[in-house]
Amino acid sequence: MEVMQRLDAAGNGEQAISPTAMVMNWTPTFQSIAFGGTEFSHNGPIETHPSHDLAHLFVAASGNMPWVPEGDDATIRIAEYNTVMVERILDNTFTALITRRLKDDDALSLAVAHAEWFVNEFYAPFPISAEEAYHRFARDIDCEMIVKLSPYFFRMKLGEAEDREFRLRDWALSADAMTPPEIEGPVERKYVHAVRHQMNKLKTIESPSGQVVPKPATSPTAMVMNWTPEFQSIAFGETEFSHSGPIQTTPSHDLAHLLIAASGNMPWAPEGDDATIRFAEYNAVLIEDLLDRILWALLSRCVKDDKAISQTAIHAAWFVEHHYAPFPISAEEAFRLFAEQIDAEAIVRLSPYFFRLRLAERRDPEFPLKEWTLSADATKPPKIEGSIERKYVNAVRRQMTLLTTSRWHDLDIDRTQYPH
Repeated sequence: MEVMQRLDAAGNGEQAISPTAMVMNWTPTFQSIAFGGTEFSHNGPIETHPSHDLAHLFVAASGNMPWVPEGDDATIRIAEYNTVMVERILDNTFTALITRRLKDDDALSLAVAHAEWFVNEFYAPFPISAEEAYHRFARDIDCEMIVKLSPYFFRMKLGEAEDREFRLRDWALSADAMTPPEIEGPVERKYVHAVRHQMNKLKTIESPSGQVVPKPATSPTAMVMNWTPEFQSIAFGETEFSHSGPIQTTPSHDLAHLLIAASGNMPWAPEGDDATIRFAEYNAVLIEDLLDRILWALLSRCVKDDKAISQTAIHAAWFVEHHYAPFPISAEEAFRLFAEQIDAEAIVRLSPYFFRLRLAERRDPEFPLKEWTLSADATKPPKIEGSIERKYVNAVRRQMTLLTTSRWHDLDIDRTQYPH
């Protein structure tokens, strides 16, 4: 592959340059990289690879990070550190996926180890310690941007790997950092998922020196969800749960876990001891089922939502007595605890997120093949979009009031209605 995939041209000298335009031209005798209106060029042969120059542009796309190797000495060194970190994470992930010479779980730790050597030996004296350099990198890097642009790195790295004479070729890229490339094929998709997994791990990593270098504290009410066919992660505040590989549950089920987390002191993350996992799944399943039934009643117009609570109670009882048996407590006690502990107002406040996600799932039969993300503050309600969404929120409010005031024996649990 002599020339990397080109996107829309950045434009000629008479046109305004987009502030997020990425342009790269790499030849054996001349190299240039440009982001927005900032350009760096070098004449003559160079020891680094074309994919290294691309990593510079990825750092540039992250925002306020040193990325261009010019200016004062400290800025140049930190720009190269940032680039080396991105390059190594993406390169190691590529190696784990394509050549399998290392484990995917080692991609980030090996990148950190290399960056520590870079600071302490290769580029010494460095203006700051290796721990501080990592801390700044983890704080400032735009993980989602790196994931979004990673197909470009995959294609270029694959070209370098397949062509021993790649350093004799010309390589070029012209793209907008805000427009992700279309993923080409299942292997590239797996790579993007693997990169997302590595970038998610940046939250905390133990350096080779044994010190833990965390990112700055996350808001205690921050909700973050990343769902793909191959990798899923949910986080509330500083607590994160992730799963690698295909999964049978839907994105809206993962969102239900976060709605439970927003309720306060209720098990929500499916990890820990067996009882905690079972309660976390029960809580998520119950609120997911209720919100879904309310949505269906609203959209179908042939089903009344006044039966939503009793139908959800039947589903919850089946979950306890059959699907997730043996359960730590009875179906009646589980429902009572849920009704006592759930923060009804938090569920109402955040219900538009469920409405939008579940509606999208219902309308798109291929939703399990796509990527779904959410990043929000649980204390801040989203702006309601349209009259249907407003009706949904009002219906959720009515049902949550009923749920928190209903008694088990009044719900008329008909076990003959259990799913088969």
